[in-house]
Amino acid sequence: MLLHKNSSFFRRFLANSIDFAVFSSIILIVYKLFNFNLQITMSKWYLFLSINLIICFILFIIFPWIFNLRSIGVFLTRLQILQTKNSNYFAQLFKNAFPSFWFYALLTVLFLCFIKPSEIANLHNLVNNINEQSWNIKFLTRLISSIVSLWTLINLLNYMLIFISKNKLSLYERVFNYRVVLIKHFTLTEKMSAFKLVPYTVKLPEIIFIKENHGE
Repeated sequence: MLLHKNSSFFRRFLANSIDFAVFSSIILIVYKLFNFNLQITMSKWYLFLSINLIICFILFIIFPWIFNLRSIGVFLTRLQILQTKNSNYFAQLFKNAFPSFWFYALLTVLFLCFIKPSEIANLHNLVNNINEQSWNIKFLTRLISSIVSLWTLINLLNYMLIFISKNKLSLYERVFNYRVVLIKHFTLTEKMSAFKLVPYTVKLPEIIFIKENHGE
């Protein structure tokens, strides 16, 4: 029977930071290539959202599908994902993508639903003058702020549980039934052999016999 050790807080945080840095860097490069500072057209806006969603899908769905549920950050930090229940592989894959792909997909859908095609060309002005915009822009701004705040709070709680819990299980691991563990595994025999019995001197207690005199 193979045993695995749960990953530490810092190693897991490093893995998540790598994922975030890779995704953010690619999105920033795409944004620069579209050169929105000159003009935002309807076709460029929708293409930008579509490309970003595809990139997110590749990083957090396709890559983990190929590499046994591991994202780029998890792969580079030599961690692995173990299912704690016998659930479907693809179901586990999509559940694990909740804080990454599904979060970004939700934001993309909100942009598509609440920003009218006629407002796309004036997105720069919309951002700079939120209070003077139509109800849909105000509602979208407040909704996204609330969702991002909730997402941040959930992730802080997720990291807090890793840091303070004895078994190093995060909130996501408890809810979605998986474990983030070190790739290096060991057997029960190896674990037991790690315990060494060290001989030491025991001082024997002094025993004093008292002879009792019984009167006749």
